[in-house]
Parts: sequence; structure tokens; C-alpha cells
Amino acid sequence: MLSESYKLSNFLKRYWKYILVAFVVILFGYSSLIRADFNYIDDLGHNLSGWPEWGGNFGRWIITLANMLPQGNLFLVDISPFNQIWSALVLACAVVLTGSVFSKASGSDHLRLSKYIISFFIAFNPYFLECMSYKYECIGMSLSILFSIVPFLFIDSRKQYGITSVVFLLLMCLSYQASSGIYVIMVIFIGFLMYVNDRMSIAELFKYYAYSAILYAVSMVVFYIGITPLLLGAGTYRSISVGDSILATFFRNAHLYLNCLITDFNIVWKIVFVVMIIASVISVFLKSTTDRTVKTLILIVLIPIGFFLSFGSYLVLAEFSGAARMIYGIGIFMAVIANISVVNTGREYLAAPAVYLLVLFFSFSFAYGNALNGQQEYEQRIEQLILNDLNSLFDDRKDFTIVIDGSCGYAPLVQHVNSVYPIISRLVPVFLNGSWWWSGYHLANYNGLEKLYDEKEYNLSDLDLLFSRMYYDIYMKDSDVVVRFK
Repeated sequence: MLSESYKLSNFLKRYWKYILVAFVVILFGYSSLIRADFNYIDDLGHNLSGWPEWGGNFGRWIITLANMLPQGNLFLVDISPFNQIWSALVLACAVVLTGSVFSKASGSDHLRLSKYIISFFIAFNPYFLECMSYKYECIGMSLSILFSIVPFLFIDSRKQYGITSVVFLLLMCLSYQASSGIYVIMVIFIGFLMYVNDRMSIAELFKYYAYSAILYAVSMVVFYIGITPLLLGAGTYRSISVGDSILATFFRNAHLYLNCLITDFNIVWKIVFVVMIIASVISVFLKSTTDRTVKTLILIVLIPIGFFLSFGSYLVLAEFSGAARMIYGIGIFMAVIANISVVNTGREYLAAPAVYLLVLFFSFSFAYGNALNGQQEYEQRIEQLILNDLNSLFDDRKDFTIVIDGSCGYAPLVQHVNSVYPIISRLVPVFLNGSWWWSGYHLANYNGLEKLYDEKEYNLSDLDLLFSRMYYDIYMKDSDVVVRFK
């Protein structure tokens, strides 16, 4: 089991240099995103209202506190990239903690360099890029990952492991519930590695699984049945399927999540990902000295189980969400599989697929930040053209209503990036888009106007065409202005 050197305080003393290096690497990897200074979806509203609604609406009180404490105020202002810098430090701790725990589970008393490097999947999986794009919420999302991993520092003590598991799982839920699958896959594969290294019998392995499952179930029940109604009222913003429908919901959501990866990953990512999984199976086969076939077959069974369970409690939500910020558990699954591929000391070459996939994700983080910047500049240019036309119509009047019809679409730069990385269409939002609530928000609210955007229906035959521009037409009747993109 884990030694005293793996307790929290000793962990920080022992590995602070590794944490510092990881922090610098992660901050560099997100430099393009930070430089873009992109107000990502909800950031638009937070910047102007300053109201921290995460706790009261979603039970994410850690995010509320993490934003309020540095500012000392209930009403927030944009202090980016402060939160993103702190998030990078939190992720650095999570990376080192993951590598050290898996090193110990593999039979090493120190953090192996190979496990340290490949644990960077936690920070550089493409879905977590959306989380780091949120200027306010990113700190809570990062903390939720760290909270999910901390209990494994105490795995040598049944009592301490039990207490810390429940406490930190509740903290995770109070931070960001999309991390609810991380603890599960950590349990599955840390236990398996200890079994592979003959530090657990098969009976002890399943006892460990059962004990951890009870701890997880207790935590989820306390949160969803105890804490959630207390903090949010009778119901949450997303309901959990119950009864006979829960199994059908599970398989439906599992299929949809799998389809997200199939759709979002380009062909190179898919191939390298599959090769990385194969390498982990080969690594276990070569490592095992007893029950080699049994251990290999168990891993083959655990891989798909761990893959789907990485999505956590979201698998049983009645309402499926395909937002990237709900799917980042797959990055922790990749870190775990990559760690298994280097279970053999002296056979680090089996980690080559994992390292290459990590390099691909690392380089993609820069492409993503540049794509955000390109889309923002593109929409701001179009906004300025629209404002010029509105100014010629109304001068200093503000008693008109704007309706956005259609979408300005992606900038040519983003279209090119999307042709190489299909996941871009899931990550980069289009704000001048009449199909969602944020359409026109920046156009109106960030240009000194009132909230003029409206979703009222109209008939073009009842409107007068005033301007026909390169990107859009402007129609008007009375005080209703319709901006219709071509």
C-alpha cells in the first residue's frame, strides 16, 4: 500500500519541483487560449451582471467561493487570466498526483518520469479546453478533478480512504459534477494495477471495488438527495432517470457519448488512441508473471467499462448534453490507460502511442486558442458593420428591437481548422446566431445599448428591406429591426 511519503503534506514537499514544471508546461499550453481573451458563452453575462449564480442554480458552491474570495465581493468583475492561472496550478497538482499514485500502484516508490509525462492527458485532452475557456468557472472545474484524485493518497488506510473519499467526492459535486466519473475509473485501474503487480489477490481486488462503490454511492446519494434539495429546492436543473428507464437512459447516453468521440476525433487521433489501448493490453500481458491470461482478459473487460464510466453520473441524466465540458472525463481515462501502458519498467517504448497522442493534443490547444481569436475578430467586424447601419437609422435613439435571423457562421480561419479538427465545431461558439439565447447579446449589451435582442417571429413580406450588405440584409418595420444573415 501507499507509504507515509504519499500523505498530502509530504506529497507537496516531495514533488513541488514536478508541480512547478507541470504548471509552467500547462500554462504554456494554454497561452494561446489566454491570449485570445475570449468571453466564452456564460462569461458574456457574468462580465456585465457580476452575479455568481453557480451555487444557487447548480449547487456549484465551490465555483462561487473560488470567484468571490479573490475579489472580496459578491458581485464579480473579469480578472482573467487570474482564474486560468490558478487552474493551471491545480491541474499541475492533479497531474503529479496521478503519476505518483499510479507509480506506487505499479510497484515504484518514486514518481516515474514516464508516468509523470503521460499524466498530462488530464490537462491536455481536447474536451477540457472548453472548461479552461470559461474565465470564471475554470477554477471550479479544475478543482473538481483534483478533489476526485486526492483520496488515493490515503489508500493505505481503510478508514482514512473511506473518510476522504466521501468528503472529497462531495467537494467534487459542489465544484463541477462532470468529474463524477474520475473517481470511478481511478478505483478501477489503480486496483487493477495493484492486482497485476501481485499486491492484491483477485478476492482483495473485488473487495476493494465493492468498498469504493459503497463510498461512491453514499456520496452521490448524500449530494443528490440530501444536499441538492437543501441548496437548490425541490429539483435540480437536470433530472435523473429512475426505475425501469434508468437502464435505457444509460445505454442511450453511452451511445451518444461514444458517437461524440467518433465524430470529434480526426482519423489520426482515432488510430493513435486505439493503438494506445492495444499497447496497454500488451504491457499487462508482458508484465504478468502469474495468471497472465486472466489478468489480460480482465483488462480487456475493464477498458470499455472504464471508458463509459468516465462520463460519471451524467450517463443516467434524463437530458443528454453533448457539451464538451461534460465529456472531459475521457481525458482522465486516457491518462489511466497511458499509465497502464508503462506498467513495465524497461519497456517504456510501449508508451510511445500515448506520448504521441499527448503531443497531438498539446499542439491542438494552440490551434484552438487561435481559432477562438479568429472567430472573435470575425464577429466583431460584422458587429461593427451592423452598428454602423443602425447608427445611420436611429442616431441616438434606443427604442428599437433587434432580431437576429440565421447565423454569420464560422470565420474562414475557423472553417479551415474545423476541416482538420472536427471537434472545433463543438468547441467554438458562434454568437451572431439566431438559434440560441446568446444571439445578439454582445452586439447589444457590449455596445452601450439596452438588451434590445428579441426572439419575436416575423414575416419578411411585412418588412421593408433597408440595407443589403455582404454578410446580411437589414429589414425594418416600425421599431423592429431584423438582421438576416445570408
